[in-house]
Amino acid sequence: MSQVDTVTGEVVEFTGHAGSGQPVMNLDVEGELYEITVSPYGPVAAAGLVIEPGLILTVTYAPTECQEDPHLVTISILDVATGFLIQLRDPETGFPMASGNQHNRRNRP
Repeated sequence: MSQVDTVTGEVVEFTGHAGSGQPVMNLDVEGELYEITVSPYGPVAAAGLVIEPGLILTVTYAPTECQEDPHLVTISILDVATGFLIQLRDPETGFPMASGNQHNRRNRP
């Protein structure tokens, strides 16, 4: 996970849902479109976050090291309006969190 990055942008499109493979969101970041895989999706659904067009998110992501199917994968998602943070993966290893729900928390100032 040497290339972790964080961006804030508006969701343009979201495809997929739990049980449908790997959901993908398209995020407009200052006019540049990022296609980011939301995996694992279970913690997002469990937290009740509905990813839909117009939602402003801060997303921490990293590129996969898979040469056959390179893509960006989500590490965490922050709903900017509510301050709700969902941690999907360990930022150092890239592995999914052992129990996503216990790591999801409201951001407190």
